[in-house]
Parts: sequence; C-alpha cells; structure tokens
Amino acid sequence: MSRHGLSWLTGLALVVLFLAMPHGVLAQDDQEEVDLGVITVKDKALAQNLRNQLLKGGSFEALAKQYSVAPTASRGGRLGRVPLKRLRSEFRQALQGLAPNRPSAVVPTEGGYNVLMRFGIQEEPSPAAGAAPAAMPTDPEQRFLQARQQTMAGMEALVAGNFAKAQSSFSQARGLNPQEEAVTFFQEMTTESSSGKLAQKAVSTFAEGFLAMTEGDTKKAADLFGKAAQMDAKLWQAKLFQANMLAGLGQRDQARALWRAVLTQRPNTALAYVSLGMLARDENKVPEARQLFQKALQINPDLAEAHYSLGGLALYEGNFTEAERQYRATIAANPFNDEAHNDLGLALFYQGKVKEAEKQYVRALEINPNYASAHLNLGTLYAQTRRYNQAIDEFNKALTVDPTLIDAHSNLAAAYILKEDWPRAIEHADMALKANYPVPEAILKKLEPHRKKQ
Repeated sequence: MSRHGLSWLTGLALVVLFLAMPHGVLAQDDQEEVDLGVITVKDKALAQNLRNQLLKGGSFEALAKQYSVAPTASRGGRLGRVPLKRLRSEFRQALQGLAPNRPSAVVPTEGGYNVLMRFGIQEEPSPAAGAAPAAMPTDPEQRFLQARQQTMAGMEALVAGNFAKAQSSFSQARGLNPQEEAVTFFQEMTTESSSGKLAQKAVSTFAEGFLAMTEGDTKKAADLFGKAAQMDAKLWQAKLFQANMLAGLGQRDQARALWRAVLTQRPNTALAYVSLGMLARDENKVPEARQLFQKALQINPDLAEAHYSLGGLALYEGNFTEAERQYRATIAANPFNDEAHNDLGLALFYQGKVKEAEKQYVRALEINPNYASAHLNLGTLYAQTRRYNQAIDEFNKALTVDPTLIDAHSNLAAAYILKEDWPRAIEHADMALKANYPVPEAILKKLEPHRKKQ
C-alpha cells in the first residue's frame, strides 16, 4: 500500500498558553528566534526538583517525556524554533540573559509551573573573521532538509567517536524539526553514552549501521544493528532498527519478536507500534493494524509514519476524505514524503479534485523523478482531462523507470486509440496481454477491426 498506482480504465490548548501575541516593547530583536523547550508540571516543588536535575546535567528531553503535562511532552518538551516576539511576557522575561542549555527559574502560569530551556550550540569557527552566522531558514521545507543534514552529521560524528559534536548536531536537528521521532532516540543514546550509561562502542556501531541503511545496504545495516545490540543490551534503538531491516529482508517473525522486545523495554516507542501495525496490515488484520497505528499517535500525535499508514488503510477502504486528512498530516510532519504526496493525489482524484490531485502528483515527481507510480497516476489524470500527448509522455516515463509496470502499456493502448494511432495502440495492448495483464474488453473490441487491416 506504499506505492499506489492507478489504472486509467479502472474505476493544542497548552501550546497556546506558551505562545501569545506580542505586546509592549521587547528588549530583544523582534526577529530573533529561540530554539525552545518547556517542561510543564502542576506541582511547584516538582518543577523546582526538575530544574535542579537539569542544573546537574539531567536530560531535558527525558525529564519532559517523564513528567511534563504539556502536549509537547512526547517530543521531549521541544517546541522547536519560535519567534521570540510570539512568546508570552513571562517566558520572554525568564529567557532574558539565560545562557544556552541552562534551565530557567520556575515560571508559574495558569497552565502550571514551567521550566524553560533555550537550546544552543557551540558555534564552529567562521572561515572568515567577523563573518555573520548563517541565517535560520524560515521555509518549513528548508528547515526539514537542514534537520536531515544535521542528523546525518550527527551520525557521522558518532562513527568518528566525537560525541560532543554529535550531541550538538542532534540538538540542532530537534530545533529545526521537533516532530522527528527518530532524532529523539539518537539524542537520548548520545547523552547516555556520554554519561557512561551506554557503551560508546555500541553507539558508534549503531551509527555505522544507520549510515549503511541510508546507502541501501539492508543486510550490512541489519548485521551492524544486531552487533550494537549485543554490545549493549540497553541500546534498544539498535533492536528497533535491526527489526526494521530484518522485516525488509523477509524475516518477519524475527522482526516481530524484536519489536515486542523493544516495547517490553520501552513501552512508549511509537515507531515500534507502527512497524507491528504494518505487519498486521500485510496479514490482512486491518482492525489490529488500525489499533496499533492509533496507539502510536496517542504517544506521538505528529508521527508521520502513523498518519501515512492510517491514510493507506482509509484509501484501501475507499474512505477518501479520511485518507486525505491523514496524508495531509503526514506531509505536515514530513514535506518530502513523495509517497504521501502521490497517495494524497489519489485521494483527491477519487473525490473529483482534479487540479489539486495534479499538484500533488507533480510535487511527488519533483521530490523523486523516478517514481513510476506517480508518472502513471499523472498520466491517468492527463488522459481523463483530454491531454493525451502529455498522458502518453507520462506513461512512457513510467515504463522507462519501471518496465514491469504493465498497467502503463494498457493505458498507452487506450491513449493511442483516442489519437487513432492504431499500430501503437495494438503494440501496447499486445505487450500488456503478453504479460497476462487483463486489458479491458472495451480496448480489445476497439482494436479488433484494425488488427484485420494489418
């Protein structure tokens, strides 16, 4: 259900309390942004205790997940980068003069007692003396890309054994994209390895596995993740990623056992629920799959993978409005998910929203020009709107990318019939028939008189 194609002839309240419209004169630059984290609790003594733990080097994200009552708790308390002028006055005052990575004093509000942290990094030396630091991008897609780049930089630093640099890179990634679930894992394991709670060699081996995974070497990645898990049984992240690799290699039972082991060790690991849900979906256990995806969203309401999976179930069941809602939520969390753009296009197309569907197919192909199903779907849309030359071009592109996509041959036959190019229509219909594709009877009947003329 992850690569949908279409054949033409087939049918937050507390967050509002954190942010407020500006009023009065600001001492800081109105355009300044802060990479902000907030822990909110109902008890003042608990808030002070958490602040003391932070002063001693405790993990802000871990404490937020354990104690905060704010909606951002599932993201380790991270709001990401927000304009300073949008913060309520009590928060702006608490941040005044506060050093990066140090907790604020306890700030009482109507929502509870808050401890803030303004995340920051040690700047790399500038290549030119006095050069200004690079400006933070305001475009969400640029932020997403930079977050991914910082994640990769963090992994490379872990492989090299530079844990301080890795921690800095992961913190920057969290500030750029606080919804990214996996970066939370990476930041946590880096902190714990730096404090001696995890074996550093195991974490470096995990990072090697991650880089192998990004290079498409699934077997090598699975072996390295397994090796990291053996080095330190507490490194549950290695088990999670090893399970994903084993599932990709067809070792479903082993993967299922590892995901369950992760949930025994870490019951609130949302991605493990998504992965188990995918197994259930593939086994046609749709109610169980839906329950697992929804459980993941209870833990992390912004989890792109869970929204995408629920969108796939809705699309399969013909609930196109729900599919649209879930795919839009996916794209909000991950604007570079080419599959979500393509599948959103399908959901819109089936609702008759043709222009909107076209934009989504085009966006999917901007992200991934070699996405065969998106070419097929865009060609179908062009054919439906009588743009036959463009349709033929897209069907041919689909076949160039994936010669096994036999639907495209049937669609080409139909398009050439409408252009009355009978030899090419017959050629593509025969190619589809040779591959045992069920070419619609209407196409075959239309071609029959012209076969006799050949």
